[in-house]
Amino acid sequence: MKTDGKFIRFSTLANASVRAGLPSEDEKEKLRALALELGREDLLNMAKQAKMLPFLAKLMLALEVDPQIWQPVYDRYAERNAQVIAELNRVYAALTAFGCKKLFASENFGAMLAADGDIALFASGDVDNYVDEQEYPVVKQVITSLGYRCEERFAGALFISATFEHPERLPEGFAFGFEVFPLTRLTQPCAVQTDDFTDWTKLRNYRDTAILLPPREALLYICLLHISLHSFCRAPAIRLYRDIVNAADGLTDVEWERVAAQAKRDHTERRLYTAAYLSNRIAGTTLPIAREPKIKRLLKLAFDGKNGVLLPEPSRLRVMRIELTSHDRSKVSGLKEMLLPDKAWRKSAYGSGGLRGLVRHWRRIV
Repeated sequence: MKTDGKFIRFSTLANASVRAGLPSEDEKEKLRALALELGREDLLNMAKQAKMLPFLAKLMLALEVDPQIWQPVYDRYAERNAQVIAELNRVYAALTAFGCKKLFASENFGAMLAADGDIALFASGDVDNYVDEQEYPVVKQVITSLGYRCEERFAGALFISATFEHPERLPEGFAFGFEVFPLTRLTQPCAVQTDDFTDWTKLRNYRDTAILLPPREALLYICLLHISLHSFCRAPAIRLYRDIVNAADGLTDVEWERVAAQAKRDHTERRLYTAAYLSNRIAGTTLPIAREPKIKRLLKLAFDGKNGVLLPEPSRLRVMRIELTSHDRSKVSGLKEMLLPDKAWRKSAYGSGGLRGLVRHWRRIV
């Protein structure tokens, strides 16, 4: 798939905006030239569309490009996210007071907090949290008692997650999400189980708050696989690679070996190594990839290697090809799992593990 010049220029700037630290002086000159070539209006509009405003704002401020435009953007996200952290702390304090133990802030917000990073660099409209299914009823009871409105989401009849909103306590349109699976999939079983890769004795708190964070290797594993569920290049695309910068901050070789070993056990190596390779190329991480198990075809479907940028938003057909190619065994095995998901999951989702459940599943995925 060919990418046009405007897309490449914006993607190159976006790549630079998710990396740790500031660009060198030589890099600044090149990036400043790209920004000027793209133009103020196009850059601002594309940043809005990609939901990367605070990331590009910080980069443009470092490049000394249009600070009168970008400083207010950066400040607005910093203020918003400080408000979100304060409220999330209030929620976690209430939850832990009621004895909830198996929960943590996950994915992008969790990774940002785990790295103790710049809180302005979070552009999503919700915070993802994981909670053990057994503890969810208490979580729902406690959070709704704080005045939140709860909306639950299901895969068929199977409970997946809940969204909690409180317009008076959170910024407009913002919400807290609590999921009972480490990675939510509406039409397929979750491929991994949190208990398998999380040492619950090693949860930690963000600074002096009640907000709980998982061990670094557990968070990194979740974030890498999360990228694969977004087809490596599907929205939020480049933003997802900042999660790896944050989750891998301070990573040791021993921790990476645990992540790699877990991927082997879960048969998620292609997903993991593709996301890790792309993170190294896009976000400048240095994940110690010793081998790349058959990921070249995946890379061609998601990455413009010549220009070093992700390919544009994929079509439905390309999403399907990426999903099938991500399977560790073969595309045929991937197709089989897609069409014939686990019988127990079908029973939970559709009320039948037999033919009736299969027919309902096929109707949902077509």
